[in-house]
Amino acid sequence: MLGRALGWIRSLPNSLSGRLLVLTIIVVMIVEVVVFLPSVARHRDEWLMERIGAAQIATLSLEVAGEQAIISDELRRQILAKAEVEGVSVKRDGTRQLILRPDMESPIDVQYDLREEGVVDMILAAMGSLMSQENRALRVVAGGRYGGDDTIEIILHEEPLQRELREFAVRIFWLSLFISVATGTAIFFVLSYMMVRPIQRITDNMVAFRANPEDAGRVIAPSDSHHEIGVAERELAQMQFKIREALNQKNRLAALGTAVSKINHDLRNILSSSQLVVDRLAGITDPTVQKLAPRLLKTIDRAVHLTTETLKYGRSEEAAPVLRPVCVCEVVEEVITSTPVPDGKMIDWSNEVPKEVQVHADPDHLFRILMNLCRNAIQALETQDQPGTLKLRAEATGTMVAIDVADNGPGIPERAREHLFEAFAGSVRPGGTGLGLAIAQELARAQGGNVALVTTGDEGTVFRIELPPAPH
Repeated sequence: MLGRALGWIRSLPNSLSGRLLVLTIIVVMIVEVVVFLPSVARHRDEWLMERIGAAQIATLSLEVAGEQAIISDELRRQILAKAEVEGVSVKRDGTRQLILRPDMESPIDVQYDLREEGVVDMILAAMGSLMSQENRALRVVAGGRYGGDDTIEIILHEEPLQRELREFAVRIFWLSLFISVATGTAIFFVLSYMMVRPIQRITDNMVAFRANPEDAGRVIAPSDSHHEIGVAERELAQMQFKIREALNQKNRLAALGTAVSKINHDLRNILSSSQLVVDRLAGITDPTVQKLAPRLLKTIDRAVHLTTETLKYGRSEEAAPVLRPVCVCEVVEEVITSTPVPDGKMIDWSNEVPKEVQVHADPDHLFRILMNLCRNAIQALETQDQPGTLKLRAEATGTMVAIDVADNGPGIPERAREHLFEAFAGSVRPGGTGLGLAIAQELARAQGGNVALVTTGDEGTVFRIELPPAPH
């Protein structure tokens, strides 16, 4: 128990609880300092008014004796000592009528008129007395007890006032410190119970969940509270549940992918052997064999291509792009000369890319992106009887360069648009893998760009490649 308590105390400086406690104490101390200044000023004013009141009482004996009475020096000293002042002067109707002089006249260092002091003047005067290191002679003026124009002046040295203010400041300091610590501790325990503990619970759960997210027992059990922490707990539970589902699905897909890769590897070997057999069959002069062998060979070629592309995509063999300024027009010309067109099919190529348009990209990756899009367009144009047109154009659009690949094909069916850029799910033609668009988008995003479908319909389809412009 003692070890846990010591560990908790050591962790306070770096914990949210410790910072909350220190911050609360500091805030309360600042409030106490703000209150301290007017408190000291008020205490000074009360202390001086006590001296004024004592001096007024001391003058009663003289008033009873009459103005012509003569008092001894000893009596005068006793009266002044009783009032704790060194001199008293009373004025009525602007005329000094009563005076008790000090034993030794000394120059007055500071004069205060309590009748005209405001709050700021009182604070400044109190701070001056508190910080002063000299025993200054003070003249203090206040209103008389009879009201009207009556005034009373007292003369005293500042040392008793300084001593009183310093003792008062020490008392206020310790009282403020006690209040700050007590208040801070009380607020600390209240907030610790209401806020810090629930947050700590969420934090501990996140750490435990990260260590083993597949463990269903580490999903947080949310409380029924309706405040922000309760909402955070419920949202965290939902997020952890979805993460577990995603991890389970990914593990299953990984296992399935491993099995598919093994099957593809063996299947490709089998298909390669079949290709050799079909090549030999093509040499037979039988008309039926001559008619069927090319179709069979083409079908096997497609199957081999499917297995090869599947293995490449599963291994993520794409190299990191090497970015440099690339002339889009030159890459488009290379694509046009390299893309095969089916026999007997007329494709009208149109390179409308200005020669000055350049992008910051990998030329090989840009070639593959354009090749995949152009192949898809040609395959779409194969399905119609009318001549096909394939236009490539480019222009700068703000912070990106847009490269459009437009054809006049039949458009993309709506069922294929939902998963257009998903591997093995976005194929339009029968037997297709759907890898072309998925790979094209992956290559574009690796270079800071994107591939998107702009329009599609009976009048044709437009795909847009966006890549960063070449730096000037």
